[in-house]
Amino acid sequence: GADGGVRVADGTALRQPAEAPLGGGPEEPLPQAMLQAKFLDCAGGSLTEAGAKEVFDALMGLQDLARMSDLTDAIAAATR
Repeated sequence: GADGGVRVADGTALRQPAEAPLGGGPEEPLPQAMLQAKFLDCAGGSLTEAGAKEVFDALMGLQDLARMSDLTDAIAAATR
């Protein structure tokens, strides 16, 4: 497991153990919805919202893409 904590402005220490940390590798990947939210947050500064969703979907289906240019074209089209 893991243990995380913070100390707030009044000096109070708050701790929260986690049974199994998320995103710890292939054995403990992030759930798809959390992975998408993280990707959209990170990509939001460079890609349009709709474009970021399209790029995320392309990345999640990477093994099924006929051509890598489909991914790079989606990125280029979504760039702000």
